[in-house]
Amino acid sequence: MSDIRLLTLPDLPRALEIRQKAYPIFEGRTPESQQRSLERLAMQLEQSHLALYGLFRDDEMAGVMKLFDFQMNFMGQAVPVGGLSGVAVDVIDKKKGVARELVEFCQRHYEERGYLFTALYPFRPDFYRQMGYGFGSKMYEYRVDPAGLRVNRSARQHLYHATMAELDELQACYQRLYQRTHGLMAHSRYLFRDFHDHQDNHFLVYRPGTDVEGYLVYRFHRLSDDNFLRQEIHVREMMYEHPAALEAMLAFLQVQADQVEQVRFISQDPALHYRFHDPRDAAQRLFPSVNHQIAAVGVGLMYRLTSVPNLLHSLRDHRFGRGKLTLQLELEDDFMPEYGGTFMIRCEEGQIRAANNGAADVKLRIQMADFSAVLMGCTNLADLHRLGLVTLSDPTWLEVVDGLFRLPQPPICVTPF
Repeated sequence: MSDIRLLTLPDLPRALEIRQKAYPIFEGRTPESQQRSLERLAMQLEQSHLALYGLFRDDEMAGVMKLFDFQMNFMGQAVPVGGLSGVAVDVIDKKKGVARELVEFCQRHYEERGYLFTALYPFRPDFYRQMGYGFGSKMYEYRVDPAGLRVNRSARQHLYHATMAELDELQACYQRLYQRTHGLMAHSRYLFRDFHDHQDNHFLVYRPGTDVEGYLVYRFHRLSDDNFLRQEIHVREMMYEHPAALEAMLAFLQVQADQVEQVRFISQDPALHYRFHDPRDAAQRLFPSVNHQIAAVGVGLMYRLTSVPNLLHSLRDHRFGRGKLTLQLELEDDFMPEYGGTFMIRCEEGQIRAANNGAADVKLRIQMADFSAVLMGCTNLADLHRLGLVTLSDPTWLEVVDGLFRLPQPPICVTPF
């Protein structure tokens, strides 16, 4: 019988041991690095938005995880989202259902508290998709010559490097962006401090007046072990409130061309290559017939709806697409069947609610992972229907049902956890 409980200070050495075996590349083995890791875990125990859990069998810790309590902007509305991170299983306890029990605990924990979604960064997207997590927004890795950035060099004004004393002002800038950007998580000061404490990170700030209106987090990376002069700038985060802030920060990057070969952007912006004179990726890869690679594309953050009742409650004031119909939602959830099933939903003038009576106009059958991705705006029902991944009892309703759940933009998230 498994017992999942909050970890305490005496549990941390064993929790660290499990993490080191599960993710050896992330955890150092020297006494100094061990001590730093333990101090970091101890500090995390004190954070109100973060909890460390362990799974015990016969009083022996077999697995650990972190749960984060987030607030996320869902189309202008703040909704609670649970973050799952650091799932690690002792190597001797693999394939014994430890990870499954931890994820089940996470889902029930947040569903019972009324959270709308859970979210995670997967080490194996297929593993978590089987657990009902849908793919999030695509992440693009652009690698370009800084001299090829389309900017006005004279725009390089109102820029300076921030210090720890200005973290509150950076957070205020982020908070304003959070309030108007679908998918962003509200940042705590702890997350900003954690980002700033990394010794290789530099914070470039754009401040034309009293407020910080944009910032750039970047690092220098060597591109060659044999030639120390070959470097790149790795842009970890770039946030801006208006085009002038973007222009200034890109101008800063452009003038580094005498020192760095390329700038590497990690971004969820599919249109960023329009800012490049030459959008070709540094790999110089060509694929048939004559298509130039402009970025590498990945899937990162994944989302899962906690339950349909939480959806109807949390978004009772949200304006969905227009349309008047009664929808019979047949939600398939093989991982936790208690959250799947058949739900009658009345949709009228942009609002959805449980339908207590009446016949359905159309039936929609969809898997939990895909429905979660649709709700977040990462995909749409029309595309899933075209791919044969959803079933409508009457396809003539496709445009109406697709419009009901379609969002104007996919989510943006820059919060590491």
